[in-house]
Amino acid sequence: MNKSSIIKNTEQFKLDDSGSYDSCVADYHQCVNRLCEPFVKQMVAIAHLKQGQRVLDVGTGTGIVANYAAKLLDNSGSVIGIDLSEGMLKTARLNAKNMGISNVDFLRMDAEDLDLPTESFDSVISMYAIDHFPNAAQALGEMHRVLKPEGHIVISIGSRTPPWGAGRFIAYCVGINRKIKQLFQPHLYAPNFIQSMMNNHLGHLPSPSHSNWGGGKPENSLLRIIQETGFHVKDMLWNHNMITMQSTEEFWRSQTAIVTEVRKRLQNIEPNAKRSFLEDFKKITKKALSHGGRLYYCGAVFMICAIRK
Repeated sequence: MNKSSIIKNTEQFKLDDSGSYDSCVADYHQCVNRLCEPFVKQMVAIAHLKQGQRVLDVGTGTGIVANYAAKLLDNSGSVIGIDLSEGMLKTARLNAKNMGISNVDFLRMDAEDLDLPTESFDSVISMYAIDHFPNAAQALGEMHRVLKPEGHIVISIGSRTPPWGAGRFIAYCVGINRKIKQLFQPHLYAPNFIQSMMNNHLGHLPSPSHSNWGGGKPENSLLRIIQETGFHVKDMLWNHNMITMQSTEEFWRSQTAIVTEVRKRLQNIEPNAKRSFLEDFKKITKKALSHGGRLYYCGAVFMICAIRK
């Protein structure tokens, strides 16, 4: 799906986008928890949290970042996680309860209109959420407003190849290594695999899967908007991770839960078309496994750490 497609009704887009997660929250949490653990730890580390601080997690999802930060603060500080998906928030609260974390609260709230006091947080963190906001500049303006002067903001966005620096060479080497392995064993890599299948089997979504502010180079757009909002960029990092999927079913559930374009496209096609697509998916993956291949989910993230002026 072309991310530059026009969103005609931004409010409806946000409701539809957040609601698309509600039916697959458990699968989403299971895979993201495994795949993104190193990203979460890195983002929280560069946020430089200190005891007694207040932290805001924007687009908290199932609370992976918020609960990790709250546990580090050890009841000396507090964390608020906000999201529009009721299913995500319900799971985030349950996860906090099961982990015995009491210094975190989860609220349903629009990132572009934060119902929170000005200069009330020491740090703001947002992982993999910014490209779900139709107006990224407005969302970042709200984060700037609620952040205290000299407070840290850490924003991440999915990025297969970093826009510059040594990370581009690393990403290139990772890609070459995968292609070499595929010459000898039929390994399949998510999310590229299912996206390629969809391009060959299914039509496009009738509406955009993502917001359109980023264009073809969302990393560069994100950096520009952060600077224009009034933040001083302190650091930029790129990281990647890969986990092994244990079965065809797990490979399917992870991609249909995490990959927004995939999730929305499957929710917008006829049941018979979905069944046919799933049958083809299983046939290809089972054949790969029977010939000694493996199923992997690959994740990569571009992070920006900045300070409120």
